[in-house]
Amino acid sequence: MRVQSKVPEAVIAALEGADDAEPRMRASLLAWHSAEFPLDQALTALCAMRVLSDPSRLESEVTSARAYLEGLGATSLLRRFDAASA
Repeated sequence: MRVQSKVPEAVIAALEGADDAEPRMRASLLAWHSAEFPLDQALTALCAMRVLSDPSRLESEVTSARAYLEGLGATSLLRRFDAASA
């Protein structure tokens, strides 16, 4: 699946400080959403929170991912979301 390679490319772009890092991460999140893989989307959102210089620009995507994890009762992942947003 092509989306699997989009995420590492977006992460590398973010770590290198590339101007297109945020759009690439957004495209990765959208690809997981379109493929109906909400857990992968949530994990990508968590990754985005860690590597992007301004993750607040993906607030709606992060909020959606967080809501999904809350529905699962995924407390350990939610703690990671909390740590990343602190």
